[in-house]
Amino acid sequence: MKQKIGTLQASFLIVNAIVPTAIVVLPSIISTRLEQEGPFSIVISAGLGILIVLLVADLIKKSNGTPYIEWISKVSSPFVATFMGALILGHFIEETAIVLRQSINFISENVLLKTPFAVILLVMMIVSIYITSQGIEVMARVSSILVLLYILPIPIYMSGVADFNQFSRLLPIFEHSPNDFILGSLGPANWVSEVSFLLYIAPYLKSPERSRSIGFLSLSFTCIIILIIYVPTLLAFGPEYIKVLNYPGYTYSRLVHLGHAFENLNILFVSYWLLVSYIKLSFFLFVTLECFKQTLRIKENQLFYLLALALIISLESYYTWDTPDHLYKNNLENQFPGFMLVNFIFPLIIYAMSNIRQWKTRRKGFSSRE
Repeated sequence: MKQKIGTLQASFLIVNAIVPTAIVVLPSIISTRLEQEGPFSIVISAGLGILIVLLVADLIKKSNGTPYIEWISKVSSPFVATFMGALILGHFIEETAIVLRQSINFISENVLLKTPFAVILLVMMIVSIYITSQGIEVMARVSSILVLLYILPIPIYMSGVADFNQFSRLLPIFEHSPNDFILGSLGPANWVSEVSFLLYIAPYLKSPERSRSIGFLSLSFTCIIILIIYVPTLLAFGPEYIKVLNYPGYTYSRLVHLGHAFENLNILFVSYWLLVSYIKLSFFLFVTLECFKQTLRIKENQLFYLLALALIISLESYYTWDTPDHLYKNNLENQFPGFMLVNFIFPLIIYAMSNIRQWKTRRKGFSSRE
């Protein structure tokens, strides 16, 4: 029996597939381009997210919850489906390796300073493989609990640093050119475009017809959480200091204190971030496995497929993204084309193909009546 997840569960799962790395990576990327006007980039990228949600929801409605790559085969051809599926699979293998590397870099630089990289990688992959093997329903239930727990750390995070906020650091407004705004929005757009995950979990939705609501809920939660983390960080440090910090959100959490009784509460940030990161990595593994099965038309859900993909991802993470600078440059400059191809252009092409197919079917129907 295929596991099914509800509307809120799906929304929270997508939120946790985007937010963990976004809140530690995006602030420095945004400030590099737009400095004090960085929050506008998140608003601009949200506009792209709305377009993707509308597109993805219409595709799911047309496919009636059919697996995405299988639906590509129906509206085009098996060759086109295999070709697109291979590109999508390659994209998710690379992105999962990047997610894994970002998580390990954060842990090794801020928490387990003397633990070998390979040990952290092994532990993270073993835990993530176990979570993925339990299925999407288990991931969705845990993810929902974690999103609800945002209620606890965010008020502490906001109130415990009020003394450091200086609103003058948001000025002047509209100092940058339109070209700067476009370039500065590319980074957030990469993360926001991942609302297209809906395409890959559509067969597991209890109500596929509510995919538009799921998309808008996940997009809203994602943008709000990123702004809640980024704007106070900008108020406290200013754009110039954020540029040189590897993890501005984490550095900001070290300022949190409530009187003299509660200090150094960054341990709450780290603990919570680790929990959510495991869900993010597990979900990426799950989607990668789904793409692999659909591309190669594999019906059975064998554990060794998951283990093989996890091995490939681990090796790429270990050898390809060998330095934090290499990874940062990739996040800043190189990711946008791949994200847009898989998350926007491919769905747009499939949407056009499905409309052409419907038009041809109707035309044949009219011809037969005549």
